[in-house]
Amino acid sequence: MRRALLPFAVLGVLATLHAAARAQDTVLTPVLVEATRLPSSTGDTPWSVSVVEGERVSRARQGLGIDEALLTVPGLYAQNRYNLAQDLRLSIRGFGVRSTFGVRGLKLLLDGAPLTLPDGQAAVDVLDLQDLERIEVIRGPAASLYGAAAGGVLVLRSRAPPREPLAGASVSFGSHGFAEQRLHAGGSAGDLAASVSASHLVLDGHRRQARAERNLLNARGTVALAGGGELAASVSAMDSPSAEDPGALTAAERAADRRAAGPLNRRFRSGESVTQQRIALSATLPTSRGELSARSYALQRDYASRLPFQAIALDRVTGGGGVQWRHEVDAYGTALELLAGIDADHQDDARERRVNDEGTPGALIADQRERIGALGAFLHVRARALDTLSLSAGLRADRVQVRVDDHFLADGDQSGSTTFSALSPSAGAVLGITEDLDLYVNAATAFETPTSAELADPGGAGGFNTTLRPQRAISMEAGVRGWLAHGAARYELAAFHIRVQDQLVAFAIPGAPDRFAFQNAGRSRHLGVEAALEVDLLESLTLRGAWTWSAFSFRRFTERGGANLDARMLPGVPRHLLALEAEWRPARGWLLAADAQGVSMRFADSANTAHAPGYVLLNARTEYAWQSGSFTLSAHAGIDNLLDTRYDANVRINAAGGRYFEPAPPRGARIGVSLSRPF
Repeated sequence: MRRALLPFAVLGVLATLHAAARAQDTVLTPVLVEATRLPSSTGDTPWSVSVVEGERVSRARQGLGIDEALLTVPGLYAQNRYNLAQDLRLSIRGFGVRSTFGVRGLKLLLDGAPLTLPDGQAAVDVLDLQDLERIEVIRGPAASLYGAAAGGVLVLRSRAPPREPLAGASVSFGSHGFAEQRLHAGGSAGDLAASVSASHLVLDGHRRQARAERNLLNARGTVALAGGGELAASVSAMDSPSAEDPGALTAAERAADRRAAGPLNRRFRSGESVTQQRIALSATLPTSRGELSARSYALQRDYASRLPFQAIALDRVTGGGGVQWRHEVDAYGTALELLAGIDADHQDDARERRVNDEGTPGALIADQRERIGALGAFLHVRARALDTLSLSAGLRADRVQVRVDDHFLADGDQSGSTTFSALSPSAGAVLGITEDLDLYVNAATAFETPTSAELADPGGAGGFNTTLRPQRAISMEAGVRGWLAHGAARYELAAFHIRVQDQLVAFAIPGAPDRFAFQNAGRSRHLGVEAALEVDLLESLTLRGAWTWSAFSFRRFTERGGANLDARMLPGVPRHLLALEAEWRPARGWLLAADAQGVSMRFADSANTAHAPGYVLLNARTEYAWQSGSFTLSAHAGIDNLLDTRYDANVRINAAGGRYFEPAPPRGARIGVSLSRPF
């Protein structure tokens, strides 16, 4: 632990030494946080919140996943950036780590509308990092705000359209068959503003059978309304005609050939194809002492996947809406902020499963329609009892109904329905000790329903697993944050204790590689400490660091085979996670940046008999932009895995046959250029 904290001590000393040069100027200023639904500064919220914005989000980055921008967010761990067939996996304080593909247990929102489906699963394959200008992260349970699957929250905001009409194009190339072309345009006229971007990406991958192709289209428009309100619309479309899945390897296979694909993945041509369209609308209207806002969205997704022995076809339609009202009142000399709202969402999936006849869909083995409806109502209040004390409390009631209509009756009728409900309270307080030091505490809850995929019957029949229960959690947290060296450095330290009941745990289905079912663990405990520090050493140099210590363990869990796993560590989560980043702007137009990440060992199975070794990564990137007349030309380059470290980009937890490991790419380089001009 002492070694992990050493970089922070160094940064703190540098900040202190630099204080005299900065005089009394505040370089780093508090940031407004909107993810809490009651907007407040980062120093005035009782929750652990991280914000990444501006050029930090995307400048000179490759853009394969949003995790590239989240490196120095403590408590957040990302895997699987390089397997586009399985999508990026994110976890916060252990929530989401169980996911076999995509994101589970976390609530994701884009421009106010959810990316997380009513059943709790989310995919980030539709996101274009270059289109984002801000990411807010609530690190910890937030069910009182967002309902189910809110063990942590990511609120993403698209880049605002440019004030002046602008058009541009960019191309990038790199190792492992990476190539991307991108077009963008935007502008404003009067009260109207709009932007649009289109991109085409190809990645051959560093492993065999890992090629992926993806096309994205994103458009956003806003209309300023009388009285300061705004109406916004966003449209996105994705077409991924092919994303191959090389699968995971055993330790012996990995040692023999890190580029190999799994034998069954090659035989059955594992992979997927996806198309998706999404539209979202939102409106905000200021009131005399607050704001009224509403949102709605609709999504359609066609998905076809080939797994060993099985092919899946899914036609998904999702939609919903919500309204919230925020109001400020004065009661007996105390300023109160009230928030009330309702969210309603619906998901309709038509799912077929067929035999995978070595890459070709064969005989039908399941055909069902799955419908999930989610309804939630919430009320929050924040009181400023004193100039230095802020108190918050909230309550949300949720009801999630799942219904399955079985259309494949050869093995009987497995139609049925089930309903999950929860009441989620929270409370928090912030005490300002000095102008530069705040203490905060909170108690919060989370509940997590099994997703439609996780509800699948382990026996392979239709219907769903009626034995699964929602996962529930109670979190206690205390933290301190503040400023050093007259505003030249910002720090945060948080400690948390989370008790999880009926934790959802994946296990491999015997005789069905790459297929997983789920069970409830009796109880688990999540203990952790998170630290973050940002230092502005010079006007042109910024250093950031984040360190996370995690001790997540089963407290009562008997595996399906009868093994007692009490006191075993949760798989897939490193005990130590350290990240450092430096950004230097030596002259106008220049950016030189480097980042390092240290990850300790991760267990690959619940019994803790296999593990992925720890590793250290070093990456570097640079960009230079210059103007010639009305044109702006920029060139960027990067080197990933500069030390050529051998590590695993993903661990498939509890996989059958010991096939846990997905080797990461070796050292790779990339370059790109972009050109833009007003019109």
